[in-house]
Amino acid sequence: MVAVRRRGTLRPAMEQPKPYKREHYRLPLPATYPVMFAGTHAIGEGTLTNLSGAFNDVTDVYGSYSSNSRPNNNGTSAKLTGAANTRLNQWFNRDVFSQAAPYTFGTAPRTLPDTRWHGTNNLDFGLFKNNRFGADGRYNIQFRSEFFNGTNHVRFGVSNLFLGNAAFGVISSQANIPRQVQLALKFLF
Repeated sequence: MVAVRRRGTLRPAMEQPKPYKREHYRLPLPATYPVMFAGTHAIGEGTLTNLSGAFNDVTDVYGSYSSNSRPNNNGTSAKLTGAANTRLNQWFNRDVFSQAAPYTFGTAPRTLPDTRWHGTNNLDFGLFKNNRFGADGRYNIQFRSEFFNGTNHVRFGVSNLFLGNAAFGVISSQANIPRQVQLALKFLF
């Protein structure tokens, strides 16, 4: 179970009416507009996700009784401010942690509530255009375009959380995929 303090998801859908009539529009339209949209309707849908990151949990690789015990914390918050892309080599303040004495448990909490993973801002959307033809519009050629991570917003991976490791506090991965576009042509009969 992961504690996420903020999550928002929006999923709108819109459909343009099938019959095209120039008088329905107040703005002047290009001459090619009737050709492109006459007798068709377009469907647009999307999902916007805004999700804050989960807690980080720092462990000590040279644990006392077993590996992955907690290190010491000097009582100061490890939170650093600034843009995410400027903090990749030090996601949180590493200097507030130290090695626990042998055969003791460290004073660091199980999770660090003020130093979270990088959050998610993602927009997936699709546009579909139906082109009906034939007797009574029985046949349909649908052009589909779908965009995943349409804004191409990077989500950085989890930082290295093992005290004693040379990469402690460093983010070296990306947790999501770059923008992907998918185009399809579908024949319905």
